[in-house]
Amino acid sequence: MNAVAGALGQAPNHEAIDAWRSVGVSDRIPLAVTTLKGPARKSAVYRLAGAGPVGETIVAKRCRTETATTEFAVYTQILPALPVTRLRCFGMTDAATADESWLFVEDADDEPFRAAELGHRALAAAWMAAVHATPAPAGLRLLPDRRVEYFGAMLTRAIAALRVALDNRSLTRLDRDAVAAALRGCHTVLGRWQDVADLCAALPDTLVHGGFGRKNTRVGRQRAGLELLVFDWECAGQGMPAIDLARVDPTTYVEASARHGRAVDALAAWRLVHVGRALWCISSIPGEADTLASPWAARAIGKVDAYAGELADVSRALGWAD
Repeated sequence: MNAVAGALGQAPNHEAIDAWRSVGVSDRIPLAVTTLKGPARKSAVYRLAGAGPVGETIVAKRCRTETATTEFAVYTQILPALPVTRLRCFGMTDAATADESWLFVEDADDEPFRAAELGHRALAAAWMAAVHATPAPAGLRLLPDRRVEYFGAMLTRAIAALRVALDNRSLTRLDRDAVAAALRGCHTVLGRWQDVADLCAALPDTLVHGGFGRKNTRVGRQRAGLELLVFDWECAGQGMPAIDLARVDPTTYVEASARHGRAVDALAAWRLVHVGRALWCISSIPGEADTLASPWAARAIGKVDAYAGELADVSRALGWAD
């Protein structure tokens, strides 16, 4: 990360500050601007220290207007209707040139979520149970469709991307072995797709994050205990939320669901967590399609190998392995 600081009483010259001022929420001068992502042609993320109405640090995100609109709807119309902790959204700009907008959200500069820690998985399970047990907010209709058919289409795209990679001559034999293993894992899921659909039918159609994990989740420590803060809702939608269970503790999910008046079978919850892991992998692979088809395909092999290992583990756990 790099930072740009202004002189005392003078804001540094920066596109994020100009955009922040345009929403008219605060006239505070940022103490510094830190680059969190980018800047790239299509997106960038910055931290504006002390720019909020009472000196809060603000995260400014430049992205496609469609993405900003989806996230803005989640922050302002959906999460406030759910009994969960959430980050405040301070607004978004109208579409600028090249169909881009800015989104401004409270900074979540807390402890990263770690799926290896049971306490973090339990916290995530309780948060997800509260979402899944609450009647869908009216604003949910504003989000893209994320029903089981959507994930079936992602599986088809993942298989196509891996098949192309197998013919990529820039890959070594070991690289292609990793691709072949991931492809086998995807075909195993495809062969069990009716099982996937049947299991997911037990979940209500609700808010779906679609990429819940370390990069977009923080664990805050408050007087009342730990709290979960979830951000980066760019893949959010309405539909079947099994993918969001990939990193949660199933026992806590069952217990928390019961507290919210929703009965969930313990074995079904355990199986749904594993199905969520599979959906998380197959939804991630299409994002590597361009790289896998290029002379630089080897750059994506580490991720592909990880997906192959997780898909194999899911297949063994669910009894799908040959």
